[in-house]
Amino acid sequence: MAKTGSGDTKARKTEARFQGKVFESMHAFRLTDRQPSGQTKPGTESGRRHLSASMTEVLGREASRALVTPGPEGREAVRRAVEEGLPVEAVKRLQEELGRFGVPRPSHYVESIASRASRSRRNTLTREEGEKLIRVAAVLARALDVWEDEGAASDFLTLPHPELGNETPIDRAKSEIGARQVEDLLLRLDLGMPV
Repeated sequence: MAKTGSGDTKARKTEARFQGKVFESMHAFRLTDRQPSGQTKPGTESGRRHLSASMTEVLGREASRALVTPGPEGREAVRRAVEEGLPVEAVKRLQEELGRFGVPRPSHYVESIASRASRSRRNTLTREEGEKLIRVAAVLARALDVWEDEGAASDFLTLPHPELGNETPIDRAKSEIGARQVEDLLLRLDLGMPV
C-alpha cells in the first residue's frame, strides 16, 4: 500500500469542503419554495405538495406544512400539536392516507401507532402516539414532495429498498431511527444523489 503525501490529504480536504458547501447551498435552496427562475413548482401551493385536505384539517395547516418544510416555527407548531394531544380522528385520516399511497393493510399499520381499543376510550392521542403518527405522516409528506407524483411516491414507499435491507420505506418508518433512514434516502434523492 502506497503512502499518501500531504498534497493528497490537502486535496481531499479541499474536495470535502467544496462538496460540503455545494450540499449546504443545495439544501438551503431546496428548503425554499422557489425554483431558479423564481417560479414555484407547478401543481403545488407555494411550491410545496401537502397531505390531503382531511389530514391537514386534523393536524392543522401549520403542522402539516412543517412536515415538509421544517424550520424553527414549523417544528414548534408540530411539537405544540403533539403536546396538546392530536385528535384520535388523526389516526383514521392517516389510515386513509396510507390507503391512498397503496400501503397494504393500512388498518393493521395504524394499530402499531395506537390500538383501536385505546382510541375508543379517548378523544386525543398520547404524546407517544402523536409522535408516531407525525413521524409516519412526515415520511408520506416528504415522499410526495420529493417525487412530485403520487404514483412514484407510492412506489417508493411500498417497494423494498436495498439500502433498507430490502424492507419497504413505509415499514421502516415505524421506528424513529428507521424514519430517519427513509428521510435520508429522500434527501439524497431530492439532491440528485444515487440511492
